[in-house]
Amino acid sequence: MKNENLLFSADNSRCAAYDFQYTGRSYGVRDVVYLFASSVDSAVLDSKEAEYLSYYHSQLQERLLVIGGGSGAEDGSSGADAAARYHAGVMRRHFELALLDYVRFMAGWGMWGSGLDWAVRRAREVLPRVQQLLR
Repeated sequence: MKNENLLFSADNSRCAAYDFQYTGRSYGVRDVVYLFASSVDSAVLDSKEAEYLSYYHSQLQERLLVIGGGSGAEDGSSGADAAARYHAGVMRRHFELALLDYVRFMAGWGMWGSGLDWAVRRAREVLPRVQQLLR
């Protein structure tokens, strides 16, 4: 996910995202990591990461609660159930694991992106705690 994969309507009231290069199962917040690291300036992320993640989480929770009245998942759980399980601590854990995976991937493929310095710094901070994150 990078800014080149985002389309906006002329009045900026609607946005569409597309990216078919890499697909598969992963944490949803992985796309946030990719967007941050490839398209947001490191200096901005140094000061705004927590604010951006909090906003993402609050928006996700709102949308999950909208579908919360019905049985939305294959296992019969609702959006409200998902919202309760996906609290900010879980999201942060997933975010940090996805960040480590992103830096690992980029180190083997070619490091680039306006948020690369932030990503490498944050990965170095997170790496000593990786065993805790995997529990």
